Amino acid sequence: MAHEFTPEIKELIYKEWVPRILAGVLQGVRELPAEHRDYVMMKMSKTCADMAVWALGIRPDMTYEEMKKHLTDLEPPMGPRTITRVGNIIHSTYHCSIDDDGKPICECPVVKMGIMEPFPELCSCGANMAAYYFETIGMPTARTELMGSPNTTGEPACQYVIHLRNPQHTTPEHEMKAKAKAVKKKAKRK
Repeated sequence: MAHEFTPEIKELIYKEWVPRILAGVLQGVRELPAEHRDYVMMKMSKTCADMAVWALGIRPDMTYEEMKKHLTDLEPPMGPRTITRVGNIIHSTYHCSIDDDGKPICECPVVKMGIMEPFPELCSCGANMAAYYFETIGMPTARTELMGSPNTTGEPACQYVIHLRNPQHTTPEHEMKAKAKAVKKKAKRK
C-alpha cells in the first residue's frame, strides 16, 4: 500500500527539495561538454517555453502582427518587448525590469525563485524560448542567436535574432520579380 506524504512534507518538497535538486542538476549541466550542455538546455528551454507561452497569453491563432503588438504591450515583468522583422529575420528584444540600483533583473524563473544565480547558458535558453513564441503561431524557425544580455555582454536588455525557416514550396518574392522581368524582356525581343 502506497503511503501519502503529509502536507508538511509535500510543502518541504516543493519549497526546498525540488529547488535544491534542480540547482544540483543545473550545476552539473554547466560542467558538461558544450554539445551535451546545449542539448540539455534546449530541452529545458522548450519545457519552460511551453509554460511561458501560456503565461504570456500567446495563442496559436494569433497573426504575427497581433503577437507583436501583444508582446510589445506587456507590462513588466512579462514585457515589454521590441520586435522587428526584416525578411526571414526577427530581432526580438526583451526589456528587463530594473532594480532599485538601476541594474537589469533576470526574469528567468530559475533565477527569480533563487534556485541559481544567472549564468550565460540561461540567456541562450531565453533565446530559444523567444523562437518558440513564433513557432507557436505557425512561423517555423531555423535557428536563434543570443546577441546580448545583462549576463553575457552587459547590455541592459536581452537581445535575440530569430531566423525563420524558408517556406518549402514557394518562390521568394525577389526571385518571382526577377523571373517576371526575364519573361518581359524575352517577350520584348520577339
